[in-house]
Amino acid sequence: MPNVLAHFGIQGVLTRSVIPSADPKLISLGCVLPDLPWILQRAALSIVPGIDPYTLRLYVIVQASLFMTLLLCGAVASLSTTPGSIFGILAASAIFHLGLDALQIKWANGVHFFAPLSWELFNVGLFWPESWPTYLLTGFGLGYVVWSWKSAIKIQSYYRPLSIKRLGLCLGLLIVYVISPLVFLDGPLIADNHFVNTLKTKRERVGRPVEFDRKLYVKGSTGDVLKGFGEEFNVRGQTLDHQATVSIRGRFVELDTIEFLDVHEHVSWFRDWSSYLGLLALIGMWAMAGWRYYHYAERGKSLE
Repeated sequence: MPNVLAHFGIQGVLTRSVIPSADPKLISLGCVLPDLPWILQRAALSIVPGIDPYTLRLYVIVQASLFMTLLLCGAVASLSTTPGSIFGILAASAIFHLGLDALQIKWANGVHFFAPLSWELFNVGLFWPESWPTYLLTGFGLGYVVWSWKSAIKIQSYYRPLSIKRLGLCLGLLIVYVISPLVFLDGPLIADNHFVNTLKTKRERVGRPVEFDRKLYVKGSTGDVLKGFGEEFNVRGQTLDHQATVSIRGRFVELDTIEFLDVHEHVSWFRDWSSYLGLLALIGMWAMAGWRYYHYAERGKSLE
């Protein structure tokens, strides 16, 4: 995926072209919702010892699909006094997010627009994350955050007051969002999304093609390795002379050895820090709007 800032700018413009009155902080929230499973996956791998990385990946693949993301949008919108309009804003932003994701080159990765009917990954693959379109989108996103900040921090009335009915509906949708991916795990497994089936069936790996997206390549005294899914794979073929985050295409020549046929090196700091800045901006929008509500609205002062 592009970084979070890259999503903010183009999706802000696209969403407001469809829904001119859309609140920038809702658009920005919709930008992040499709990536929430991937963010939580990283946290789970760090804090839950012994978790099966393959089952977790299948779960996240399902949860990050369009139909599951729309379910999450519904859960958030159900808290509102105007759920239809809020859902429209969040859903439009989420759809534009996945469309932008599909434009980037992502080996062993892609977008599920038609799951659970089809688990075929969709990826147009026009440009890498480390290329001028992404840099341009990121700069535009930063400018959009600055330009829309005054509008974004205004508190709106669509989440006031909360009711037991709306809280219950939101909780019910969130339970479905969390549990229902377990029903569909076989879909991406059979389709070999992210080559999970290839990697899980270890005794049948030799000779099979494999791809990895954004994995750590490590130089070693006895040979280089690629780290992914809790394993360390020995490397042959197109090797690097330094440690890096890479995407690769290759094939298994032994059960734990991959021959690299193509390698792309990523600039990890740019994507990561642009995403951190975008998430910080999103938190800031909502925090500032909430602070202004309590500081001004409860005292009968204007929010302008």
